[in-house]
Amino acid sequence: MPKDNFYPTYSAAMRRAHAALHVGISATHFDKLVNAGIMPAPRLAGGVKLWLRSELEFALLELEQDDKGGDTCHGEYDLNI
Repeated sequence: MPKDNFYPTYSAAMRRAHAALHVGISATHFDKLVNAGIMPAPRLAGGVKLWLRSELEFALLELEQDDKGGDTCHGEYDLNI
């Protein structure tokens, strides 16, 4: 299996692309949230930037809840089922 496609089912720490995937957003948007302090900064492991799963999950819990509820899809991607 190619190294770039490897994503373990459970890992205590992950690199940027997998951290973004874990929280359900693009890597570019993840970078914006890290810079804004909404998502945690990475840890350094011998020069490699790693995000801790526990810190990512805590950051997700701290996000504002959408009190409006209802349908969150809008625009051309709405599914009329």
